[in-house]
Amino acid sequence: MVEPLADSGNIAVTFVNYNHLDFAKNWAYHMEKTGCTAYIMGAMDEETLKELVKLNIPTFYMASNLTTNDFGRFTKDFLDMGRKKAAMVESFLALGFDTLVSDVDAVWLRNPFPFFKKFKDADMLVSSEIYQTTSVAEGLEGLSGARHGVNIGVMFLRPRALSFVQEWIANMESDPKVWDQAELNHLFYSNMTSARDRSDGLLSIFNGKLVGGVLPNSLFCNGNSYMEETSWDGGLRPYSIHASGIHSATSGKRSRLREWGFWHDEPERFTHPVGFLSYDNHVPLELLKEVRDFNNRSWTVPGVLPHFKLVNAQLSQLRVALVAAKELGGAAAVLPHLWFGKEFNAWPGFGYLHEPRLKKPFAAPADYTMDLVRMDHEIPNEYREFSFLGKPEATSLLAARVVVTICQPEADEDCEEGEAPALPKDDAVRLKPNRSLYQLRTALSHLYKSYKVPPEAGWPHVSSPREPHACSSMRVRAPPGKEAGPSCAHPQEPLLHRCLQVVHFLGRMDRAVLLSASEVTSYNERMRSWAGAFCCVEGKPGHILYDLFWDVPGHINRFNKVQEGPWEPMPGP
Repeated sequence: MVEPLADSGNIAVTFVNYNHLDFAKNWAYHMEKTGCTAYIMGAMDEETLKELVKLNIPTFYMASNLTTNDFGRFTKDFLDMGRKKAAMVESFLALGFDTLVSDVDAVWLRNPFPFFKKFKDADMLVSSEIYQTTSVAEGLEGLSGARHGVNIGVMFLRPRALSFVQEWIANMESDPKVWDQAELNHLFYSNMTSARDRSDGLLSIFNGKLVGGVLPNSLFCNGNSYMEETSWDGGLRPYSIHASGIHSATSGKRSRLREWGFWHDEPERFTHPVGFLSYDNHVPLELLKEVRDFNNRSWTVPGVLPHFKLVNAQLSQLRVALVAAKELGGAAAVLPHLWFGKEFNAWPGFGYLHEPRLKKPFAAPADYTMDLVRMDHEIPNEYREFSFLGKPEATSLLAARVVVTICQPEADEDCEEGEAPALPKDDAVRLKPNRSLYQLRTALSHLYKSYKVPPEAGWPHVSSPREPHACSSMRVRAPPGKEAGPSCAHPQEPLLHRCLQVVHFLGRMDRAVLLSASEVTSYNERMRSWAGAFCCVEGKPGHILYDLFWDVPGHINRFNKVQEGPWEPMPGP
């Protein structure tokens, strides 16, 4: 079964349950793109087996008898999953294959087997937890870098490591609470030293019984080293990115890979029953400068104040964008790239406060700010990642976009009041600031439905569209100097309809809408759990909760208390 798939005795293997089936598709898609077809996937349950067979993905049945849902973190199913993984590794080594073991939340960008062949004496090579590489060019991590802990999400083992794996399994069987990665680290580091008379970075491991090494995290990246551009410093192209060290669990991993362009989405994701809402994130220059020039780099509350000033100014805009998307019929909001002034510390429980190489300020992924698990549960189709509209699949969406400019408070000329549907001019609308939700809906909600374009006219005349209308391949004849845009054809209407997919806001998004007290209460209740937490300042608890309504006095805050006076960062609860 495996032999026909192997490449000169090499095989790549991963495993998956039904909850992570989309990760399996993404893993196989990117592995195929590297030109590597020497892979097989373990199906942990019957549902997954059936789906992988339908997808023509090489597979075998593991019959794990574990949950088909998310394994969680350090649950019994999570720990048992690690034991199933170890048994799988043992099986492939016993069959005599040089085996690349990959978690399904990794993405492969280059065929890794030529790299492994350069280290013929290595019994096992394992990826790393470190942020900053100690390797040179395409070498292994040095001894100092190797000491920071290995991550078993990416491993390459030769059959000579079978005794190591068998002891790994035996130790886990003797204690059901042992974590597979912790136990592998224990064995790997047993009396680890530099291997004598070697210049290739290989180490003596496992009490001198094996020769092993730590894969360079500039080439076999984790979620943090890739974000910190470890590989880019040397002009290197990674072999893989393992979505480890990412917040918001599985939702965060999926989001981060989408942001980076390493997630293969189906075409349906680029459609929506209403449309999409995006906006320009206004970042005050003085707040960026304050973060850049701030000298207090401590992990104390005073040390994070400029960071929160910067992030909060952006959260106010995000709040209004999420409200506007809901009010305009339930459009999907495209999340912005939020700027941060302080790194999210990944290892507070170990008493290690990490100060990364990222220059301040830096553009942060969504999982740094938002609780994507909650958002996926409550509004799974009502948001998209910041890079969504920049992808090739979104080209047609941008061709059907109207830009709404939020006017300056003192501006009156051509600014819509919101007392009637706005008339787009050259695909643009100007809207007065601080509109009520009623005025926002009145001015803009019709845009997603389409507006009529007489075939011989210059550009759109708004009217109330009759339902249903369907998008067609017809093109609206554009006026001089404009590109033709996509159109809709009404089955019983001689006029054409301009099909709009994106409403994009320019200007201060936080000034677009002014909520009443009852609307604040309603939307705060809806959105309160969507914001995440900053981690961490010194002390326990060290996290500080973000609040989308931080600047609205009188709202119920994340501590379920009425916020009196200005918002202040408070650790806990």
